[in-house]
Amino acid sequence: MNDIDVKIEPGKFYDLSSWEYHHGAGKEWLSKSILSYLLDSPRKFRHEVDNPEPLDVFDKAAEKFHRGTAFHTYFLEPEKFDSAIVTMKEFSGTGSRAARKEWQDEIRTSGLTPIKKDFQDVILTLKKMIHSGAHETARGIIEGPDNFTEKSGFWIDEETGMQFKIRPDLIQSDKTLWDIKTHASVKSFQRQAMDLNYDLQAAMYLNGVSAITGIEHNSFGFIVFHIAEPPYNIETLICSDEFLASGREKFDRIMAQYMACAETGEWPGRYPDDIETLYPTRWRTEQLENSPFAEFM
Repeated sequence: MNDIDVKIEPGKFYDLSSWEYHHGAGKEWLSKSILSYLLDSPRKFRHEVDNPEPLDVFDKAAEKFHRGTAFHTYFLEPEKFDSAIVTMKEFSGTGSRAARKEWQDEIRTSGLTPIKKDFQDVILTLKKMIHSGAHETARGIIEGPDNFTEKSGFWIDEETGMQFKIRPDLIQSDKTLWDIKTHASVKSFQRQAMDLNYDLQAAMYLNGVSAITGIEHNSFGFIVFHIAEPPYNIETLICSDEFLASGREKFDRIMAQYMACAETGEWPGRYPDDIETLYPTRWRTEQLENSPFAEFM
């Protein structure tokens, strides 16, 4: 993908591509994804910031990123889909290796996002579902006439001086932010939301949009496309006060951790440098307590 020459200024939204937001002009600003490392290991955070790995568009690690880009483009910026997304070609027979390399080099130069045909088929199926009449709530939000979609915002926290970036999927005129997610895990979306720090995302994005626009935004929701297996389902969720409070606590803790580490120059790892005691898990402890043999232990 080709970088574009954009000088980022705080307090503004920019019309960047998803790739440019993550890997180009916006790469020096702190996103929710990179900040999440601070919750677990400041050392991991420091490593990721200092050692960004160059990512080729055909790397295996880029596939999930491309799926997200294609999905969001199709539903939020459909007018850009045909000019931004390309279906992967299949090559076989004599000369296929050379032909594949030539095609991949063309895609790298063009800046197009490649996706596999089977995922494009999933996207088309979900589009039909949205227009089937069974998901009018989700459709009304996604296709709202006054939506502000897929813009990259940047701001500097006045208290800490930390530089943050956000990329809200959709902002409605009523000041509600929405994020579109695909969910293919056997875990519930509620569990995934906590495991992947979606509460942090909600709080951080509300803070960011409020700071950039100067207008308070307090409502955040998710439109979830469940794609583990057909028939697919769509659900629309608005974040509770408790969910947002959880995210704000994480965001405050992250900023405090960052400032402490930046001041001392020490970025500790996940585990303390002490001898600790190893206990059985909670479920095993409960199992032992209820065992008929407990009295003999």
